[in-house]
Amino acid sequence: SIPVFLLVRDRNRPVRSAFSFGAGWNRIATTVREIGNHRDLARFLLAFFFFNNAVSTIIVFAVAFSADSLLFSTGENIALVIVMNVVAAPGASVFGRIAGRIGARRTIIATLFMWLGVVAGAEMAAWPGLFTASGAKLWFWGVAVLASLCIGAIQSTSRTFVGQLAPEGRSGEFFGFMAFAGRGSAILGPLVFGMASDAFSSQRVAVLTIGLFFAVGLFLMRFVSRR
Repeated sequence: SIPVFLLVRDRNRPVRSAFSFGAGWNRIATTVREIGNHRDLARFLLAFFFFNNAVSTIIVFAVAFSADSLLFSTGENIALVIVMNVVAAPGASVFGRIAGRIGARRTIIATLFMWLGVVAGAEMAAWPGLFTASGAKLWFWGVAVLASLCIGAIQSTSRTFVGQLAPEGRSGEFFGFMAFAGRGSAILGPLVFGMASDAFSSQRVAVLTIGLFFAVGLFLMRFVSRR
């Protein structure tokens, strides 16, 4: 963050105003009451809540899945995490350019289809008898790289889309709602995955819950107007 603080400047001089804790809560309450006037934004935040559940679950359980279901060693998992983080950054940049050409909404939908492919690929990697042990690991490496591209893409494009949908001068409030939806999804998705894994004694079955979250988010995106 240091380069941002040193190099980025505000376009306008900030307006100084007295801060009131009560005024802040009143502003939030007003925004909540007015959310119905911004239906596309509300629908997107609902869709974001669902598909971000899936993303949060993948971030939390990717290493556990590779270790338990595919028998990755500690060293292999460390390499996997490093590669996933390295690939995510260019993924965000590439899909940012794509969003600039075809629009953020269409880019998000395309990314959600890619995420469903990731889920299917992970399911195949753990399918008994489909691959040899080494073949399953190699296949999952490809799945992990695709997932990394999707992580960078879905997060950056979602923020862009919220910025487009938010009323002028109030983007900060709606980014706050987006952050709130993200924090909520960080709890529910991993919880559902863990419960499914425990109930069926199989992470392969639990992976299907991730696909369900993506599918619901993709369905809800149909009701968000094109941009």
